[in-house]
Amino acid sequence: MVKGKINNELIGLYYDCSKSLKENLSTFKELNLKVGKSKLYEWCKENNIPTNIKNNQSTKNTVGLYLYNPISAIAG
Repeated sequence: MVKGKINNELIGLYYDCSKSLKENLSTFKELNLKVGKSKLYEWCKENNIPTNIKNNQSTKNTVGLYLYNPISAIAG
């Protein structure tokens, strides 16, 4: 259970909402963080973060609306 919380916190720390899910996976790989595609989709869903930024009407022409708060993950 502790490992899962650490992974979720690291995902929250490095996830960039202005990038696609694929680009974020590449970032995690460069950082040597083992995060799978399904885990990242699950994390985004749990944190209400859209996974298809380019086709999401609510995020078009905007950047940074969806910010992850790691404190909420720890408290929740």
